[in-house]
Amino acid sequence: MWRRNLRPRLPAHESGDGSVDDDIRLTSVQRRGLLFTGLTVVAYAAVVLSLWLPDGAPLRGDGGALVPSPLLSGIVPVLFGAFLLAGTVYGFTVKTLSGSEGVVTAMTDAVRNMAGYVVMMFVAAQVIAVFNFGAVVADRAGLRPRVHAPRHEPGTQPGGVPHRGLGDRGHHPDEPVRVPAPGPAPALRTGGARPGTLISRPAIFVVPFLAVWLAILAVFYGFGPPLVPGAGIGFK
Repeated sequence: MWRRNLRPRLPAHESGDGSVDDDIRLTSVQRRGLLFTGLTVVAYAAVVLSLWLPDGAPLRGDGGALVPSPLLSGIVPVLFGAFLLAGTVYGFTVKTLSGSEGVVTAMTDAVRNMAGYVVMMFVAAQVIAVFNFGAVVADRAGLRPRVHAPRHEPGTQPGGVPHRGLGDRGHHPDEPVRVPAPGPAPALRTGGARPGTLISRPAIFVVPFLAVWLAILAVFYGFGPPLVPGAGIGFK
């Protein structure tokens, strides 16, 4: 499918003017910037840990617990602060940033290409939030089966868990969560790929993936081989 369907639809790859810059050595200013950045991140981490690890630290949870704790609940702003400090220190050291406006401009440019994906995820979040209303309850561990399926499926199927994971497996190629994963590569090849392009092109793999998973399920149900020793799901 890749050779006959997807690859022919992609434009020919252009390598540019053919010139390659072999000089990738760091300048003294860049080395100093990396040094200051590393020291800043280490100091930041030391401050955060000093507010979390010692007994009676303000970022500990109820009863002095490390997990759960306010630090882990607010890990997003903590990581944001680390990256903000690192980028700001390096930028001012190597003179690529000048003033607060330069910092804002750099942050804006970094997320500019993600604007379409952010809007799409905002709409998806609203749809998911609908399941919190009424009698329909959302599965808060929706991402967990995708990560642990190879280990959990054999143990959960004999217990009567439905085979809803098969539909999820079949749609792995066109999941919106995978849109940021390819990074700039598709945009370089297509001259400006958008989230819709990144979803629609791998969509041709959905039906074959789903067919293969259903065939595997049919083998286990029809012929009755055990998923794990002593546990089968075939017809009784």
